[in-house]
Amino acid sequence: MIKKISLLILILIAAVPVYAQNLNSTTYTLIAPSIDSNSGISNSTNYSILQDSSPVDDYITTSSTYRFTGGTAEFIEAKTPSIICFETSTNSSTTTCTGVPGGDGMRGVCSSPGCYDRAKLEFNTQNNSDDVKYAIQIATNAAFTTGVQYISGASHTPKATLTLSDFLYQCEWEGNIYSSYCVSTNTTYQKYNILGLTHGTLYYIRVAALKGSTSAANFTQSDWSASATATTQNTTISFDIDIAPNSSTPTNPPYALRNINIIPESTFVSDDYLFLKSTTNALNGVYVTASVAGSLLYNNITGDTIDTYSGDLDTQASGWGIINITATNSASNTANLGDIIIYTFPVDFTETGAANKVGGLLTSPRPLFYSDLKPLYNGVAGFKFKARTDYSKPAGQYSQTMYINVATLN
Repeated sequence: MIKKISLLILILIAAVPVYAQNLNSTTYTLIAPSIDSNSGISNSTNYSILQDSSPVDDYITTSSTYRFTGGTAEFIEAKTPSIICFETSTNSSTTTCTGVPGGDGMRGVCSSPGCYDRAKLEFNTQNNSDDVKYAIQIATNAAFTTGVQYISGASHTPKATLTLSDFLYQCEWEGNIYSSYCVSTNTTYQKYNILGLTHGTLYYIRVAALKGSTSAANFTQSDWSASATATTQNTTISFDIDIAPNSSTPTNPPYALRNINIIPESTFVSDDYLFLKSTTNALNGVYVTASVAGSLLYNNITGDTIDTYSGDLDTQASGWGIINITATNSASNTANLGDIIIYTFPVDFTETGAANKVGGLLTSPRPLFYSDLKPLYNGVAGFKFKARTDYSKPAGQYSQTMYINVATLN
């Protein structure tokens, strides 16, 4: 009897996911290629879309701490940058900007209380490659639905629309040297690089990255970063007058020079200084002038007068004026802010030259000093009063009213 034995062999084929893979050769790499008819770029009058029918592992997932991009997008999309600082009024203890010169935050470049029409932005590239460029979006609410604008790559000021030319390398935004992209520093953008803002306004700002050259950067822009905020200040100026033997002694109005005792045929120099103190965040600083109600020192009892004079009093029978004392001039952070510049025209108030040189004041304002067309912080300028008479002038009290005028230059 012959027995037949049947053998049933079951071959189980497990379903194994097939992932999109890069195809490499010696000359090129295809990134997660898709080969069916549904893939590619589709265009309309308003947009272009990159359709990718790679297997289902091509996806984007996010959590509260990360964003993960799969498939083709993982290779072509730039990483989302993060903001290091966005500041208008910080000082040395509050700034997080590392590139602002002077060591005193934004008050070190705009003076106190801070910048009114500009700000400094620094951002982290998140290790994007060197060819990645960045654009900046700004708004007046956290949802970026009101006052939405983009910072121009050419002027660094807000504008309504975003174009490829508004994407710049990080070093171009921040004014630093970096390889062949930025071969020289830009000292303006090191101090502030967001310009043309409105004073007294709360701004929200965020950054996005674009990978590749602007002619081949389709579909490579990252998401916009988390936003940062800063509030612009108002244009301000503070001004103080003190008549005292030193600049640290405060005095109160009415301001008057006292202990004046003019001896005929000798030049009198006041013991006290006229100190003029100013701080302003105005972009072009402060401008101070002086005038008098009349050019004559007037004796109310006898009617005698002593006329104003510009030059060396020691050569005159009588005259009076004021002179700046160089040793009293000072200002804080003159490396980045303004300094006290004494005018020499139309009247020279500097103490160079003769020992008893003065500048004469008239009823029309004469410029005393300005802050070198820069914001000024804790600026101080000291002047002394000088006068001379001969024996033709009777004894008595001579007086005149001086007006000090201060203005900002925007």
